[in-house]
Amino acid sequence: GPKCHSTLELVDASMSHQKEDWQNAIDEDISGWDGTASVKGEPPYAIFKFKDGTVSAGMEQPWAIFAFSDGTTKMVQHLKLMTDTNVGYDERWVRAFRVMVSTTGTDAGDFTTVYSGRQRYGYWLTHMFAATAAKYVKFVVDEPSHGWRQLGEIELMVADITGSQMANQETEIAVVQEFNVRNFPNPFNLETTIEVTLPAASHVKVGVYNLLGQQVQVLADHSLNAGSHRMRWNGRNEYGETVPCGIYYLRVQTADHVKVHRMLLLK
Repeated sequence: GPKCHSTLELVDASMSHQKEDWQNAIDEDISGWDGTASVKGEPPYAIFKFKDGTVSAGMEQPWAIFAFSDGTTKMVQHLKLMTDTNVGYDERWVRAFRVMVSTTGTDAGDFTTVYSGRQRYGYWLTHMFAATAAKYVKFVVDEPSHGWRQLGEIELMVADITGSQMANQETEIAVVQEFNVRNFPNPFNLETTIEVTLPAASHVKVGVYNLLGQQVQVLADHSLNAGSHRMRWNGRNEYGETVPCGIYYLRVQTADHVKVHRMLLLK
């Protein structure tokens, strides 16, 4: 399953506040100004790398490049972002961003966009996308488009699998023929893993709803490739609040199909 990213190192960065540079986005501190990155410049950017690797500068958007400290290529599919540390200014928090990956190098032409996301609120928000092989991961800020930008913390989750397993996964994706949804364990306590299997690439919305049909949490709302995709629900609503135990419904909608799956949360 996914796990938190390995140790990252800051290599270069554009103008930032003296005590609020890009390093604050990967130091696991989310308290006050010390837990906030406030960056500026034309454009603002930051570069992160493996501790034993190198990268090049000179991009045209605000961005940050991440890599894994062990220097290996991994399957990335899960990013957590916190943008509000309860300090600063509402208009400065990152609202729109892109995730780009590269398995070769760090020049602009090496990267491919795998996810375009929006941060709906400042608390931790999980962004899921199709599992993709990556040696470098670039975080690009799209909004705000000028002036100071602020964010709290970035966590990149990866699938702990080997290169041969990556090849097997690609083969498995190619032969998927039906649309399927499941979660495990079910019933569950605190957290459950949700697996969505797609026969073809499609825009997919995955949402959790209560017995009244009210939306509790959106786990995904973007394009996914054909194959199996996993995401987790931690029994919280979109505001980060723990929900009561009981029955919840997982609704998965693609361009052509809708499936509703029953889940039971126990505490």
